[in-house]
Amino acid sequence: MTKICFKEMTEEELNAFISRVEDAIEYNLNLEKEDLSLLFEAFKALLHLQERASHNDLTIKKLKKLLGMVSSSEKLKDMMVNSDSSEETKPKKEKEPTKLRIKPAPIKAEIVHHKIEKYSKGDSCSECLKGKLYKFEPGSFIRVSSESPFRTKNHISEKLRCNMCEKVFTASLPKEVLDDGETGQKYGYTARSLMSIYKYFSGMPFFRQETLQSIFNCHISASSIFDQSEQVANMIKPVFNYLKIIAASSDHFYLDDTTNKILDKKPFMKKRRGSNKETLRTGVYSSGMIATYNKKDIVLFQTNIGHAGEFIDEILDKRPKDLKIPKLMSDAASQNKPSRQKVIWCLCNAHARRQFFDLIDDYPEFCKKIIFYFDRIFENERTAKNKKLSENDRLVFHREHSLKLYQKIISLAEDHLKEKKTEPNSNLGRAIKYLLRHSEGLMQFCYTKGAKLDNNKMEAMLKLIVIGRKNHYFFKSSVGAAVSDTILSVIATAKGTGINIFEYLTHLQRFSKDVRKNPDLWTPWNYLATLENIQKSDVLLKSA
Repeated sequence: MTKICFKEMTEEELNAFISRVEDAIEYNLNLEKEDLSLLFEAFKALLHLQERASHNDLTIKKLKKLLGMVSSSEKLKDMMVNSDSSEETKPKKEKEPTKLRIKPAPIKAEIVHHKIEKYSKGDSCSECLKGKLYKFEPGSFIRVSSESPFRTKNHISEKLRCNMCEKVFTASLPKEVLDDGETGQKYGYTARSLMSIYKYFSGMPFFRQETLQSIFNCHISASSIFDQSEQVANMIKPVFNYLKIIAASSDHFYLDDTTNKILDKKPFMKKRRGSNKETLRTGVYSSGMIATYNKKDIVLFQTNIGHAGEFIDEILDKRPKDLKIPKLMSDAASQNKPSRQKVIWCLCNAHARRQFFDLIDDYPEFCKKIIFYFDRIFENERTAKNKKLSENDRLVFHREHSLKLYQKIISLAEDHLKEKKTEPNSNLGRAIKYLLRHSEGLMQFCYTKGAKLDNNKMEAMLKLIVIGRKNHYFFKSSVGAAVSDTILSVIATAKGTGINIFEYLTHLQRFSKDVRKNPDLWTPWNYLATLENIQKSDVLLKSA
């Protein structure tokens, strides 16, 4: 059997080859000798395959061998089956599937075709006056250019006036100018979107943006940048409010908070949760929440004098009464637990493990045992993810493999305290008591379907708040904090869906009237379909 030999190509090389062929077809360009040779070999291979397919003895396996997809012969070790499966003393660590590192696609150069104005194909040669001109391999060079993030353009519209009826005729502006803002609007939707992304997603303070623009000779004051960001927040606020409404119906919540600062926020008397007693509250926190609704993650932030538990109370107060009790993942701090609604409180095992990891230098023998069992549990979770188990199968898997490991952790911790090997009020004693006191919540992933193992997902999301806090330090007022919460919540939710955030914010502003009427159609997972319907209706109107 003749094996077809192809040139081995990486994914990048194949994409580049396809791109060169497409460009050659579209712009009537000449291909390199290597590309032509590769196309010729592929054509011969196709003819050979057609000839072999005409025979009745060609099986799928033979076809795969012919294409070089499988080896032409099997090795003995590949056909042997290991019958020794009695070893159950220690679960074998399953080999994780090789992760395919998908490199970001290189930015394809925009092709600009420059035609010769004086001549065209078939014209007589002006040099020798005898020959005819024909297509030749074009010259090519690549230039990378850039420009200021913001550019100021003064659009001058020509006007003509009738000297009889005094009717004034004004030149219409290009479509891209009209789409970027309302009449008389100085800062376009695109400029507002970029200002908001710079500030709230990248953590670039307003004054730093002002300084950056100054070196481009395009001065925009810090106060103007905030005013434009506030305009963005006002236009996307209906989507933010709608996200809070549907988040209340979620079946799972991640919750956490981090400290922040609002200069104008004064201490005030506030009732304690679950009590009529008032206390002076001073602490400002940015609370973060990830609500899983129909397998979609909704990210919400709130910055004020209040803890994450008060934030989840506000959300759950809007929850329909007929829904099942939701699951809440957080750390074991009491201020994270809702006070008015019942939840299945799942606690973060990463927090519990970290307490022993921090003490490994002081108590190496005991802490290494605890961490060893925790690592086995986390390894089981990775195995469940790699196998893409359903929630039911994942629960059964953890009950079979992780529950006994956690029971060993609890047993070790209890024996350590009973045998008085450490002082109860020492650092290790407090870590052990934390583990024993909250064991029910920490082990929820072994008892409740869909319960998570840790709160790392929310802690990673809070880095968006931390980036801003490290760069611009504080908010001047509650208004500034509310603008940040609105924009950052919409950006973080949209980022999880993989859409272009810059274009999303721009379209929310452009169609702000429709966003106010139908915010459900402009959520990150619905907006592309809504935009497509609008474009189709515009085409129908023009054709009519």
